[in-house]
Amino acid sequence: MSLLDRRSFLKTSTAVVGGLTVGTFLRQVSAQPKVVTIRTGFTLAPEHPVGQALRRWGDNLTKRTNGAYIVQVHGGGVLGSSRTASEAVSMGTLESYWLDPAECASFNQALNVLSAPYIWSSPKVLQKATQDPSIVEPLYAPVIKKGIRALALGYGGTRHLTTKNVAAKKPEDLKGLKIRIPDIPVFRDMVNSWGATPTPIPFVDLFTSLQSGIVDAQENPYPQILSNRFYEVQKYLIHTGHVMQSISIIFSEQIFQQQPKDAQKIMAETAQEATDWFLSYLTAEEGKMLEQLKANGMIVIEPDVKAFRDAMGKVYEKYDPIWTKQLREKLQSYKA
Repeated sequence: MSLLDRRSFLKTSTAVVGGLTVGTFLRQVSAQPKVVTIRTGFTLAPEHPVGQALRRWGDNLTKRTNGAYIVQVHGGGVLGSSRTASEAVSMGTLESYWLDPAECASFNQALNVLSAPYIWSSPKVLQKATQDPSIVEPLYAPVIKKGIRALALGYGGTRHLTTKNVAAKKPEDLKGLKIRIPDIPVFRDMVNSWGATPTPIPFVDLFTSLQSGIVDAQENPYPQILSNRFYEVQKYLIHTGHVMQSISIIFSEQIFQQQPKDAQKIMAETAQEATDWFLSYLTAEEGKMLEQLKANGMIVIEPDVKAFRDAMGKVYEKYDPIWTKQLREKLQSYKA
């Protein structure tokens, strides 16, 4: 075919792609909704069940939006520490992250109450209360103004103390010990109230810090102790149960507001479903995790929990003006 023939052919012929004219095909391609990629992550070990919860969120979100949204899950602090990630979410340079609400306390110090010591009577109570608008909305109103939305909240595990050499049964037994804590003010004051030395260390550095003796002890829920093999460098598991930890899936408010209203609703619903699943998973598996920790050589100590709880008096006195005594007592007496 000559060049002239080709030109004539292109001018006079109707090219068909998949049964559609070229013009119709191109219009349909350009009309296809853009797939939105959501990056989310967490600081815990990649194999931690948090990863399962976030992938569950992603799978359900993708399914319910017919593929319009994809969630990429990154464990092990790949997207940063909780502090740097929350700052990135606030600025809109990161879409989402899984963290303790207290790790957003720089935006509102009252958020410390959701993971404060000896606040919750049970995981189910925590799960219900953190979905109560009368509790959540006032706490997060200042946080939303700073660019962070909590898509969902829920139970993240019960924190217990572990030590290398001290089978502590009361707070006085911890005197002089360096206890690793997350960089959360209320945790610092809690450990101080026990007479120990609080030492903030990023979670990703915790194992080596315990191994090298930078710190003597740490406190975390069973899944963290197990998945990070802390039983290799800690001997005693002390059932203080000092914090029933809240968790949140946070999202950039800037990016959230750019999404259609129906997509916003589905994001929140699927995120909450993921945290509800996490509650069910933990409550079903915590007993098995404890047995695994024992099998790996940890010695379980049943301490005087009342003594540890009573030591919180000064902590409450310090923070009640911030989160209000009324709110603290409401949470402590909340019913499932």
